[in-house]
Formats: sequence, structure tokens, C-alpha cells
Amino acid sequence: MRVIRVLVIPLLVVLLTLLAFRLAWMERLVPTALSWVGIQQARLDLHSWNWQEIRIDSLHLALDHAPGPVSITVTDAVLRYRLADLLRGQLAEVTATTVAISLPTAGVERNQSFAGGTPDPKSLVDALHLRHLPARQLHLPRLSVDFGPLASTNPLVLSVTLRSSDNESRLNIVTVGKEKTPPLAVDLHRTEAGLNGSLFLDWQRLREFLPPSMTAALPDQGRIEATLRSTADSPLRLACSLSGLCHQWFSAENLSFHMISAQPLSARSLTVAPASRLTARAVQGQGFAVAALEAGLGGSLAMDGDGLRLHLAPPAPWSVSGLTMGSLRLAPLHLANLALHLELDRSGLRAVCTLTPPGGRGTLRAECTQAGEDTRKGQCTVRSEGLQMDADRNPLALLVEPKLPLALHQGTLTFSLQGRWQPGAPLALDLELDGKVARGTAFAAPFSGLVVQQRLHLLPALRSITAGLVQLDKLEGPIPVDQLTMHTRFTAPAGGQAPVVAIERADAALFNGKIRLANCVYDRGNPDTACLVRLDDLDLQPIVALQKVDGLTVTGRVSGQLPLRFSPQGVRIHQGRVENIGSGLIRYHPAGNTLEGSPLTVYARNALEELHYQRLTAHIDYLPDGTLTVALHLQGQNPKLEGGRAVHLNLNTEQNLLSLLKSLQYSHSLSSELDRTIRQHR
Repeated sequence: MRVIRVLVIPLLVVLLTLLAFRLAWMERLVPTALSWVGIQQARLDLHSWNWQEIRIDSLHLALDHAPGPVSITVTDAVLRYRLADLLRGQLAEVTATTVAISLPTAGVERNQSFAGGTPDPKSLVDALHLRHLPARQLHLPRLSVDFGPLASTNPLVLSVTLRSSDNESRLNIVTVGKEKTPPLAVDLHRTEAGLNGSLFLDWQRLREFLPPSMTAALPDQGRIEATLRSTADSPLRLACSLSGLCHQWFSAENLSFHMISAQPLSARSLTVAPASRLTARAVQGQGFAVAALEAGLGGSLAMDGDGLRLHLAPPAPWSVSGLTMGSLRLAPLHLANLALHLELDRSGLRAVCTLTPPGGRGTLRAECTQAGEDTRKGQCTVRSEGLQMDADRNPLALLVEPKLPLALHQGTLTFSLQGRWQPGAPLALDLELDGKVARGTAFAAPFSGLVVQQRLHLLPALRSITAGLVQLDKLEGPIPVDQLTMHTRFTAPAGGQAPVVAIERADAALFNGKIRLANCVYDRGNPDTACLVRLDDLDLQPIVALQKVDGLTVTGRVSGQLPLRFSPQGVRIHQGRVENIGSGLIRYHPAGNTLEGSPLTVYARNALEELHYQRLTAHIDYLPDGTLTVALHLQGQNPKLEGGRAVHLNLNTEQNLLSLLKSLQYSHSLSSELDRTIRQHR
């Protein structure tokens, strides 16, 4: 509509000037008259005129414009009019064989702004209803627009046709070219029954005619198809579909928007019916992807000259499937009790959204802002409010990959997720997490008193902002662990995708003693990473009991160290060493004929029946396949053997530790399940 006014108003000024003066003076007076309305360098080649029409062979105009003058050239134009219409500022009919518009080189600024506010809703509604037109009929079979020397050598050529009467109006704009399907087509049709409209736009083909300054923020590919219908029986139905979208920041296979309102298209507000929907398929962006989105849009929309306000409160939950963020992949989400409030005005964009989180009780609150100076710069923050977990609501169950052997049965979770985006930089995403879990399971083993505190950069690369903390009061299972404290840090890898995990320091109570480690680094991209586990005052009795060797009991305490080395194949231990603290006792009295086929010699068997040792040394090696090898050296006395003389024994044992742990875990899980069943039926 703006293009039509730009073309018709100068012609209307020409007409009024012609009617006011004699023909002989026209070519002198027209440029002067046009200069009064900001039109410079006017050249007119008049063919003829009378009291009903004017014929112009050619007309050249230059309009003042901030980035530079806009040049308009018209050939073979015919202006038909009636005096009554002229008094209302309207022509009866305008036709021209060609109209050429040349825009300045400066084009459009790269940084779009809200400074001009949103379009005036009354003007927008009047334009859609084809009201207050400068001409009742307009026919421009070839309207070409040249966007300056930085654009394509081929100008954008449009065919514009307008026919209007008191009862019916129709506007048709379509690109002219050899394509079977034009890259741009607009059709608006108003009748007494209502309004119908359609739009088709192919971004990829339309970009060929535009300069870089205009295409910088536009998609590289994508097709928009939209239809508008407003009648007495169906006040308002708007459908818009965007397919094959490819943008420098994100892409989508399809985005569809369907709005239904019980109110007709008006200038102030609309009630959005609950049947209105937004759907998305295969959306990908910087660090995230969504396979499908189904969202209801019940609410209201209010708009005025200063901005717009959107409020949504859909009755049904939104569903999101195939959501991935970096290396995280989530199960399908259902977002219930959603409420969205959005404002757009001269200062920018603000949005607040609240909902009940999937897999938990409480509220999630999201706040997004986008500065008015640059629509490509903004931030969003998502916070949890009173998020609680129980056996039926476990947020970690939503995590598909990586699959964590962890379940949270009772506790609270507080987090803040903040995202920031700006031109020339990847999406930045930070996470602050504070979790307190009273009960849960890890590797099918129950635990209690878990505290997790993490401050992380998630995108563009995972790394810690500050050192993280993990505390655990008790981990039950075949190997109980108490009072675990671990300080962690994630760093971005040099070239790989997986982050480098560092345990700055950790300690725990194990086997009635302590284990400690410091500066333990695991880097999947570096097979030579290693760390040292220190064992302090461990009790041998529960350690030996795990072996389930019939008739064997051991007392005493040991300390030592285990050098861990990480590789793509797994964890290995090379030349670990454990030594006794003080003396101890070994008793070995197997039942029956257990000793038959034993690798122990008769002397060793007799010595181990009651060995009071003063020295116990074990050299330990472990392979990623689970093979554990222990070279044991014992020194002591057996009072019942040869008068208690000194005994020196060297024993070598080998077993698969993984198989042993699986067996122990199975036994413990079965025992725990039986205990739970018995408690339930008491």
C-alpha cells in the first residue's frame, strides 16, 4: 500500500497543477509545484490532457530520502479522474506501461530497531480492508525496483493491479519473470461478505534482487504461505506456514501458525481462541534442536500505536519432543499450566512465561528481554521456584542421553539457566544448580543426603565458572560409602567434544577408613591422564568378606596408594601398593574338601590356618577388562606350625573384579527388594 501511495501522490500533484494552469506553462510549472512536496529533479513529457484524463509520455521524479534520493521514472501513464473524487484526494484510474524505482545505495541499516514503534493498527487494518485508497483503479504491468549497485543486476519487477468500488475491492501484486511460480504473490479481496487474503514468498529467490544490507538478517531459504479470512460467520482465521527455513542462526523444516478469533479483524484487540495453534518441525539452532512442538495459543492480543501486548493461557499442555541441547537429549516434555505475557514497544521486547515443570512439582519462570537498539541481541533466564521431587516425579528421568544411573526420590532443586545472544558470537548458556536430595539411588544402590552445587557455562563449550561441590552422607550397597565430599571442575577440551573433568580434591569414608584423591583429571582426548588414589587406614575384614571365600577371616588395617590411568578402553591400575598398619591375623579353615585342587601348597595352607602377620604387602594391577591381579607378601608366625618360627609367604591371585561387583550388586539388589517387599506386607 505504501508503494501505491508513493506512486499515485506525485501523479496527483501533477494533475492538480495541470488543471490549474494552461498547457503551454505545464512543463515549467510542474517541477516547481512538485518541489514543494519534497520532489526534486522533476521532468515531465506531457502527451495530452482534458477534463477527464491526462496522458503522460514520461515522468521522472527524485524524492528526498535520508539515505539518498529515490528515483522514479514513469512511461505511458494515463490518469483518469472525476472532480468529486479529486476533492477527496482520489483518482478514478491510474495506468502506466512501466514504472521504474531506483533506491539509494545505502539501503536498509543492518541493525533493526524498535524506535519507530509498531505499525499503527488502524492504518494496518484499513490497508488490509483496502480502505482510503489514493486511486479506485490502478494497473501497473511492470513496476521495477532497483536496490542500487550493490544488489543484483536484475531489478525486482512487479505487476500491480487494484480495482476498488464501494462494495468490492481487490489488490493483486505478483513478481514478473520467467518462473512458473513467482517468488512473491499477494492477493487481497474485500467484499460485503468479508475479507480474504493470501501471501506467497520464496526467500531464496527474492534475495537475488536485494542488496546485502537488506538480506543480512533475512533467511537464506524458506517459503512463506499465508491465508487470511474474515467473514460474519467466521470473524477471523489466519494461517501462516513457513517451510524449508534456513537462517544463519537457526533452521526449521516447518513452522505453522493458525489463529482463530471470535472477533472480527479490528484495530485494538483480539481474543485468541483455544483452538489456535503453533507447531514446529525439525528446528535447529546454535547448540539446540527440537524435533516437534505442539502449542495451543488461547489468550488475547492488544495493539496500539506504541506497541503490542500478548497474553496466552492455553488450557492444554504444550508438548515438545526431541529436544537436545549440546550433548543432552531429553525425553518428550509436557508443559502444563503455561502462562505467557509478551510486550513489544519502542524500548524493546519483554516476555515472562511460567509453567509447571515436567517431572516435578513447583514452577518454572522464564524472562526474556531484547533491547530496542538491536533486535539481534538479547537474553533469557529460566529459574525454578519451589521445585520438588519424589518417587513419581524425577526430573532426571527426562534425560535420555547421556543416561545417568541416578534417580532422585525425594528432595528439592533450585536452578537458574541464562542464555545470551548477540551478532558475531555463538549462543552463550550458563547454569547455576543447587540440589538437595534426601533419598535416591545411584547404580541401583540407595543413597541419602546428597548435595550438589554447580556453576557452569553450558554453551558454547561446557566448563565450570567456579569449582563444583558434591556431598553425600551415605551410599548403601555391597560397598558402603559414607561422608563423600568432592570438589569438581569442568574445562573445555582443546579440540574434542567431551569436556575435561577434574576432581580437585575428594575424600570419603570407606571400609572403616578413608580414601582421598587430589588433582584427578579425566580427558577422553588424552589417553595419558592419570591420578593417584590414597588409601588411609582401611579395615581388611569387610574387604575380605566381599570375596565370599568360605572359612577365611582377616583382621588388620592397611594404607597405600593406587595410581589410576584413564584411556579410551577404560581405567587401569599399574603397580598399586598397599601395606599393613600394625599386626593382624589371618585364619583360613575351609569346610569339607575345599582345599582339594587349591593352588596353595601344603605348607601355605598350614601357615594360613592361624597366621599372626607383622607385615602384609600387596602389589595391585587392574586392566580395563576387569582383570584384577594381586601379588601378596606375608611375614609372620603361626604358633601351631613348627614351634612358631617365622613364616614368609608369596601368594598371587587373579580374578575378574567386574564380575565380582556385578554379582555383589545383584545379591544386594535382590536382598533390598526382598526387604522392601517384606516391609510393604507387614
